[in-house]
Amino acid sequence: MRVGVIDTGLAPAVLAAGGVLLGEEQEAHGHGVLTSTLLTATIPPSALLCVPVFDQRGVTTPLAVAEALDRLCAEGVGMILLALGLAHDRDVLRDACQRAAAAGVLLVASAPARGGACYPASYPAVISVCGDARCQDGEASWLGGTPALFGASPLPPSSAPRTMAGASMAAARFVAWAYPRLIDVPDIAEALRTFPAACAYHGRERIGGGMHEENGGDDQRPAGRSGTDTAAGCRGGGDSGQHMA
Repeated sequence: MRVGVIDTGLAPAVLAAGGVLLGEEQEAHGHGVLTSTLLTATIPPSALLCVPVFDQRGVTTPLAVAEALDRLCAEGVGMILLALGLAHDRDVLRDACQRAAAAGVLLVASAPARGGACYPASYPAVISVCGDARCQDGEASWLGGTPALFGASPLPPSSAPRTMAGASMAAARFVAWAYPRLIDVPDIAEALRTFPAACAYHGRERIGGGMHEENGGDDQRPAGRSGTDTAAGCRGGGDSGQHMA
């Protein structure tokens, strides 16, 4: 199975080992370096295909993400990581996610541990993942849809500062967790049904009657520039914050 990544680019080590970049890399923020490094915990670098969609400010558009989804589907990937988010539903993005799902492609997107809806994570065709501080490397949690379907550690690679922790890192870690469970599986839908039982934790993390402070970091941020859709709704706390304008 090949895995698509919609981000800023891929880590140099991933590219050197066979990762494919379908477009011009924009690594001013290093976001794709971190997510692709986490992905290679279980995924061969040569199985990764990335469509960079962000500019030097870390901003993209729903149309650019939709076009990236269509391109990755045309390349025959089986799963796509969307470590990004928008605070408002947009037809062009929703339709692209529906096309991908209809083609049998699994979509995984980062979701805020607190706050309102985030897209594409809130679409029915997408597996939503938020940060869960209970999870260690190689673990996932089943949250059942509140605040996301699944959780994973929000921490970045060990070489990166903890200020980069957030929902994006959790989504990348979940894709790495899911990948070996989907390889050579004849029925993907049946494999997905086994995921909750395979998780290390079930239900929301609660400490002292509330969510743990490190459950994905300060995942929910303000909606962005006034009068625009520059929401960073799914960027994790300390996450470099990939925006859609």
